[in-house]
This record gives sequence, C-alpha cells and structure tokens, in this order.
Amino acid sequence: MLSKNLLLFVAVVSIIVTIIFSFIGNFNYHKTAHTYQTIKQQGIIILAYSTKTRCNKGRGLSATRLYRYVVNQKQYFIDTVPEDPSLDICDKQSLGDSITIYYLPSNPNIKLSKTQLQQGVSSQISYYFLSIIFSIVFLAYWIGTKYSSYKECKKTV
Repeated sequence: MLSKNLLLFVAVVSIIVTIIFSFIGNFNYHKTAHTYQTIKQQGIIILAYSTKTRCNKGRGLSATRLYRYVVNQKQYFIDTVPEDPSLDICDKQSLGDSITIYYLPSNPNIKLSKTQLQQGVSSQISYYFLSIIFSIVFLAYWIGTKYSSYKECKKTV
C-alpha cells in the first residue's frame, strides 16, 4: 500500500502543476484576446489568394489552404479554411480563391482571417479546461514513470 507521505507528495505536485498550467492558460487567453481586440480596432483589410491545399488525408488533421498576401512588397501567409463553404479544399482546380485578411499595420504577420475574427476568442473557461487536461496528462505520465521505476526497484530488492 502507498504511504501517506507519497500520496501527499503526489497531491501537492498535482496542485502545483495544475496552478502552473492554469497560469499559462490564463496568459494565453489574455494574449489572444488582446490580439483580437487590437486587430478589430486597428486591422487593415486585404485579400489573400490560395496557393496550396493541405488536405492532410489520413493524418487526423483538418484540411486547410495556404493563402498568400503581400504588404509593402513582402509576402505573408495564413493557413486557414476558405470563406466559401461550398468550395472543396482539396480540389487543386479551385486554387486562387480569395479570403479577407485583417492584419496589423505595425506587424503584418499578426493576422486573422475574416472567419477567425467572426468566431472570436474562445472562452476563458476553455483555456482553464485545457490547462487541467494538460495537468492530468502530465501527471499521468509522471506518475506512470515513477510507478514503473518503483516496481523495478521492488523487483531488484
């Protein structure tokens, strides 16, 4: 049976890891919310044209297109879905379609597509939920490695 000290140690580590991941989630939420707000207030509108499809068939990832836009003779890219929902993303014949991009004039690499801007920022609760999920995964891995090491030590004794 596990000792009380070990259980207390695991509980303390769990709390610390959850707090750390919660702070990271909170920071990411506020950073993302600030980016959305800044782009809404100061964003410049430009059209971007698709140059490549990313079908990701069989990889478990969503299909997207790579769009290119030019600001001050410099190329920038965004990987997102087309604005036209009827467009087959994987159809290379339809390359060249356009989407609306909002970018910051001070840094054109900070951008959002019209669809992303309309979707808005995920709720703060979702960031905390993800931080708890990351904590659980981290702790399960950590406990698993410690437990297997503990079992190995018991075998050698």
